[in-house]
Amino acid sequence: MRAFRHITFLHRLALAWFMLSLGVGLAGPILQPKSIEIVFSSAGALKVIVHGGDGAQEQGSDSMDCAPCAIA
Repeated sequence: MRAFRHITFLHRLALAWFMLSLGVGLAGPILQPKSIEIVFSSAGALKVIVHGGDGAQEQGSDSMDCAPCAIA
């Protein structure tokens, strides 16, 4: 019976850890918003430009910032 209580505690701890990490992941863009521009060319290439507090930074297509970037 004691082992069952320990397993239940681990389930609750894992759920709390998951909810905490989900909350932190959702709070990041809210606390520090950045605008993203996606520029597509006619040849199929794309460029991602992120405007943040320190100016504009160009990122490659492997940064996974948007759904079309994830496909590439």
